[in-house]
Amino acid sequence: MARTRKTRKQKLLSDLRHKSTQTPETLSSDETPSSPLLTPPSYTFTPKSPTDVSTSVSAISSTTTYAYVFHDLRKTALLTSIIVLAELILHFGLKTF
Repeated sequence: MARTRKTRKQKLLSDLRHKSTQTPETLSSDETPSSPLLTPPSYTFTPKSPTDVSTSVSAISSTTTYAYVFHDLRKTALLTSIIVLAELILHFGLKTF
């Protein structure tokens, strides 16, 4: 299966991305950056008080139902018992021959 070729727009975007990640020292003398280097955004972290976290966790856990887990466990147990029963039938059925 042939690989799809990049479009002109994809090539230009890739070239721009590569040029923006280079540092000024790595650029050659005839090559100048077309845009200033991007600076990473600054983030601030403000933790919640411990009482807020505990009340939100208890509210979430009391409303969560796990019906899908019991359904999956029931299907798994049924399939496992069918497979084990089939193996036992084959074992004892072939043992008599």
